[in-house]
Amino acid sequence: MKDGKLFSFDMLRKTFSLEKEDFYRYLQLRHYADTKMRNVTMINTRLMELFIKSYNSETIDRIVSCLYKGLMDLKPHSTSYIRTKWEKEGGIKILEEEWTAIWRYQWMCTSSQKWREFGWKCLIRYFITPSQKSHDDDNPPACWRNCGNQSANHYHIFWDCSILRDYWREIHNALQDIFKREISLESKTMFFGYIPQEWPKYDKHLINILLVACKKNITRKWLSPESPNISTWMEITMEIYNMEKITASVNHKLEKFTSYWENWVKYITPHRPDFTITNQ
Repeated sequence: MKDGKLFSFDMLRKTFSLEKEDFYRYLQLRHYADTKMRNVTMINTRLMELFIKSYNSETIDRIVSCLYKGLMDLKPHSTSYIRTKWEKEGGIKILEEEWTAIWRYQWMCTSSQKWREFGWKCLIRYFITPSQKSHDDDNPPACWRNCGNQSANHYHIFWDCSILRDYWREIHNALQDIFKREISLESKTMFFGYIPQEWPKYDKHLINILLVACKKNITRKWLSPESPNISTWMEITMEIYNMEKITASVNHKLEKFTSYWENWVKYITPHRPDFTITNQ
């Protein structure tokens, strides 16, 4: 910052030997400064302290970490902006209470921090899509599955891609077979995991685990033109099943575990006799 104004990119490039690829990041920072920083009124925020020290040519330890924390201080602690992005991409409407329930189900469906974190990453839009990557490498944001879509965002990659339709339909049929009830074949249920409140607790618990496994199957095919298949979904689910069983055994909760997984055991036994299922 010089004379109260941001350096031009040309000046920054010459001073710090920046590449042309950094121009987009420069625009992002300038836009943030123009639209967000004007609203900062507290001079004692971490971010303002960082800028003041920088302006005064003071030495700053861990400058990147300080900058990140300062920016996070300005960010409201809400995921509503994420919900808005999903709604815009999918042309859908997610009510506030539905969005809250989706996150609650995600965080309670398994005892594994690993799988909870993965589900969180899917909802938070953690994975890089062609639409995002195109900003960095100037390549067209076309879907890598060669479906013809030229603007592959998160909603497309996880749900709307035509290459995934048969996979989601198979998963849908399997879930209806498992729970013996009609399930809506829509993203709010199948991808986001919004389950009707009247469902029994055990069924809501199990279906969210099955949907986490379903999404993991998609990310294992990340950047691959091939669609995931239901056989691999079964294998991933069994990975979770076995780990949940070990955890339940250690915590002396095998009876509860059996109740949660009863419908899955009934379904998978005739479909995949190669799996060894025991609840003892």
